[in-house]
Amino acid sequence: QESLAVPGLNKCLDRSGCIAKGAVRDFIALMSTSLDLKGQIEMVNAVRLTEGHENRLSRFVKQGGVARIVVWMEAALKQTGVSVEHFLEISFKSLRILNLRLMEKGAARSLLEVTAQIRARMQAASVAMDKRQKREAESKARARSGKDTPVP
Repeated sequence: QESLAVPGLNKCLDRSGCIAKGAVRDFIALMSTSLDLKGQIEMVNAVRLTEGHENRLSRFVKQGGVARIVVWMEAALKQTGVSVEHFLEISFKSLRILNLRLMEKGAARSLLEVTAQIRARMQAASVAMDKRQKREAESKARARSGKDTPVP
């Protein structure tokens, strides 16, 4: 079944969905085409499924595949939504299986920067969630006590 999000992707994958032997260069070329978030998720998932095929993964890193993922992650930071969060999650899962020591220094620096931005975003979201939960708890406590005056 051909991928609707990434035309030509299936030619780069084996039956298990991982990057096929000898297809790393073509796979990275597909990553350079204009892809929507769904297509990016498919591509990053294929990298993740390639776990255990160290030669393919090493070629992927050396030929600039991680740099492409980093560009996508930077773009995702400017968006919100469940799909974006899913993309970032699966991107990190894929990055965990790669030998990132093989990356070019510029791409490695970009990866560190985007990772710091994502961490800051997650911390800010966590703080906002904590504040919202505290306000809700205070509101419930006021309702139970019969006082309906807001607490500053």
